[in-house]
Amino acid sequence: MSEQSVDFPMVLPAQGTIKSLAASFDVNNPTPESISLLLTTLSYVPNSDEWELVADKLVGWSSNPNRPIGNDEVYALMARIFLECNEVTRGKIVEVLTSQPFIVKTTQENISKTNNLLVLCAVALKNKLLTSGLGTNISNYWLTEYDNHEDSSEVVSLLRNLGVLDNIWLLARDVSNEFAIGVIRSGLFDSELYVSEYGPIYVDDFEWASDDDKKEIIIKSIKYGGLSNAREEMISDPVGYRSCFKIIKSSGVKDVNNIVDTALKSTTAAQWAETLKSDADLFDCLGTRRDYNFKEGFITFAEEEFREGELSSHVWDKLDVFAEKLMDSDDVFEKLTKTYFELEKDPLSDDQFRHFSALAKIDAAKIKSDLIGKRIETWLTAPNFDRIIWLLNSNFRYEVTPSESLCVRIKDMYKEENDHKDMILALASKLNIDIPPDNNELAE
Repeated sequence: MSEQSVDFPMVLPAQGTIKSLAASFDVNNPTPESISLLLTTLSYVPNSDEWELVADKLVGWSSNPNRPIGNDEVYALMARIFLECNEVTRGKIVEVLTSQPFIVKTTQENISKTNNLLVLCAVALKNKLLTSGLGTNISNYWLTEYDNHEDSSEVVSLLRNLGVLDNIWLLARDVSNEFAIGVIRSGLFDSELYVSEYGPIYVDDFEWASDDDKKEIIIKSIKYGGLSNAREEMISDPVGYRSCFKIIKSSGVKDVNNIVDTALKSTTAAQWAETLKSDADLFDCLGTRRDYNFKEGFITFAEEEFREGELSSHVWDKLDVFAEKLMDSDDVFEKLTKTYFELEKDPLSDDQFRHFSALAKIDAAKIKSDLIGKRIETWLTAPNFDRIIWLLNSNFRYEVTPSESLCVRIKDMYKEENDHKDMILALASKLNIDIPPDNNELAE
């Protein structure tokens, strides 16, 4: 007899069942049967808006200061409703969990008998769990390192049964959550934890993790599939995940190069300009690769910072490192040199000017002489003699009549300055300013 496939259709609850169950549900005196029926129905029809009716009852019950304690089944139902409901309803549940009536009442709970209360708070509040003002009976539980004893195992089992053991990663974003960190470090649940995208996308948030710990997270995420599951999300936002990419790249694992390189290729010029203002994390992933979007983004970033007058030290203090990764570096710095001379004020510190001047390209045809004159006057006022010496060594051309104030300033400075007379004289000659010899020179 040949085998034949027989499909048994799933019988869904009749329309209006959830509404009817919500109306008949006595949250103050729930029976195991009523909660079981709600949970069963929820498993078949998780996405119905009618679950908000049940959620509203649970929220009202949670805010009642006179409600009975020890009702762990209601906490279990509330956790399931939270995971299945829409964002608006989730917001209501989060709000009530952090309200004073709920917090005051739950301080009376025996946590060893209400593990679902711990789970509810964990899945709803995540990394805000320990900063939400909950009672010490709840917070102390999560502040205690996981030890695989009965109570600890029960909470982990409940998270697993809900299909949200990976929320441990979200809890571990708080360095104080010793329980969550201990679960990760135990190695007992690697196949369930490291299949989640949460490990890679939040690896930069784990302050408790050493560089070796973070490398291990990446390696295990590759092994169990977490990095593959995070790939699309991370590549879609190279700026947002730049610190993660830096950690992934620095892990030294060859298998990660593809995701990092794909993210770099998808980074637009505007995104490069944005991330350079914050840090050099994404730039550090470039390696030897040169990218035209990076070139355009760098120009936009540098010109904006020049004009704003506030320079990001992580770029300008090591400008030569960035120049090595630029396509057409000479053209880029020729353009930036022109922008620099167009500025009203000089934004560069002495050290930053040292880096910039080593790369700057003065094209006399593109930089107007009057702009050079204004910049010289700024440097004389400061004074910044090293910058003037750099300009003189650049063999710039000056093809206009210098302003009266510049002429007077150079002549006065020549009379007053003893250490830089030769430089001032050379500058005057370059600008076609006639300086008569002083009395000491005439005497000689």
